[in-house]
Amino acid sequence: MTELENIEKMKVPLRLILDSITRWNSTYRMLKRLLVLRVFIEQLFDNAKEFEVLNDFKLTPENWTFVSEVIMVLEPLEGATILLSGENYATAHLAIPCFWKILSTFRSLSTEITNSDVSTLLIALETEMIKRFKEVWSRKVFIYTLLCDPRHTLFISQLDSYDDKDLIEQIETVKKQEFHEEYKKERNNYFRMNPKQKQSSEDEQPSKKQKFDPYERTSVTSRSNVQEDIDAEWNRWFSTHTKENVGHKDWTSFDILDFWNDEHQYPIMKRLAFRFLALPASSTTAERGFSAVGQIYDKRRSRLSPSMANKLLFLRMNRNKLTK
Repeated sequence: MTELENIEKMKVPLRLILDSITRWNSTYRMLKRLLVLRVFIEQLFDNAKEFEVLNDFKLTPENWTFVSEVIMVLEPLEGATILLSGENYATAHLAIPCFWKILSTFRSLSTEITNSDVSTLLIALETEMIKRFKEVWSRKVFIYTLLCDPRHTLFISQLDSYDDKDLIEQIETVKKQEFHEEYKKERNNYFRMNPKQKQSSEDEQPSKKQKFDPYERTSVTSRSNVQEDIDAEWNRWFSTHTKENVGHKDWTSFDILDFWNDEHQYPIMKRLAFRFLALPASSTTAERGFSAVGQIYDKRRSRLSPSMANKLLFLRMNRNKLTK
């Protein structure tokens, strides 16, 4: 079945979408819908040849090529926006891979674009995205969330294939320094809250009171053993989730929160993951909240108390979970 037949069978008619400066990616959606309706638009011009005024608006094959190539350039931005704007799943760990995917797509498109104006657009977007990518990359918390993802080695291997040695080196540096410090802090907090989990002879109380014996040999825990204990789970996490071990798995329906909810072999990494994955990758959720408040507060509800408005907003933002 052709695309034209699919459109004709739709009960709801497809209308043109207008560009709006207040809507993200509205230019992409406008052009995408225009391309979908190309057959009907060309039929309109062919059936209205007597109206000369329409000839000025008729799109030439070159114009349609321009539209198609602009869509190719804007498509990765639309995909990343939708992915990072989700509110029912974690998004922080996807920020760096999404930005890098956009840049790598722009690199490959540079050889496919034929229109000079679209090439200029591509260069301008790539320059701006590099600036934004550096901003995201400088926020080390996004690297933390990346390292909490079992698929992080697959992303690093992609960087390696593009010869992005600087990015790989920075990930390794943050991993060995700042992220490892966060791991040690979380480990201390974990054992403070779960003292029974600590495997240390110093915490065990003797069953019988023993006499003090100055000649008894004292067992001393060396610094290296303490470090091994600290890094045991750390080493296990990064040695298990290698490219070879995770590369053959199907990650299509992977949900990182479900993964960590079911994971019990890495209690300290689990605490780190939930701590950092709570960070949203974009301000979309907050903006949706502002829009919802605007719908709750209006002229007819001007005497609504802040407390009641807060409860109504909570119910509105969580209505999907409450209906399950």
